[in-house]
Amino acid sequence: MHAQFHVARVWMAVEDWLNPTLRLTTPERALYYHLVRVSHLLGHRTAYISRRRMAAITGLSTATARFYLRVLARKRCIRFLSRGRRGTRVEVYLPDEIARRWARLPRAERLAFAPQSPARDAAGQPRAWQRTDLIYTFEFRTRILRREAGRCFYCLRRLQRNEWTLDHVVPLARGGSDRADNLVACCAVCNWSKGLLTAEDFLHQLVRKKVLPRSHLRSRLRALARLGKRHPDAGPAG
Repeated sequence: MHAQFHVARVWMAVEDWLNPTLRLTTPERALYYHLVRVSHLLGHRTAYISRRRMAAITGLSTATARFYLRVLARKRCIRFLSRGRRGTRVEVYLPDEIARRWARLPRAERLAFAPQSPARDAAGQPRAWQRTDLIYTFEFRTRILRREAGRCFYCLRRLQRNEWTLDHVVPLARGGSDRADNLVACCAVCNWSKGLLTAEDFLHQLVRKKVLPRSHLRSRLRALARLGKRHPDAGPAG
């Protein structure tokens, strides 16, 4: 009976607070319910989920399903821990934990996910630049990867084929663009972990967590500064 009561409380919190507040879409909701089921309902805080499983749950392509999983991470519903043969390992937060995490965030960051643009505009939260399909082309992505010498821009890990992503140095929610001088190649873990942090703050965080050796911090900050000094009219092809 106690277990049933706990499940009922979680479900009510999701429906009464989480979905209305964070505007979870149908795919996000399906993924979140599944992750709670295979973690907390089994007595664990973490769970593994594979691309194939994500696609089966949402009925979408693996790439689209993975996108929604990243959105859950940016909405502070989950936290990415690692990636391996079993899939992606995530820490799953219950609604009351998510509420506490959001309460600690700066107001500007909370407004990045405000469902109505007037709320963002009234607080001076910049809108995202117009998106471009250029970032999905093989030639463009290869050029960015070559510029980073095949390593993650943030943690300097060697990037494996089909296991890397493009990250916006200035997030779209903070007014960043899809131009080459705002994009870097990085590993999936860094992409997921960075969220709405500035690139400089994220690099310092990696040093504190001993993911990036302190001896490499200065060179990473110089690389970041070089990106910012690119000509503003260089365009997406960079």
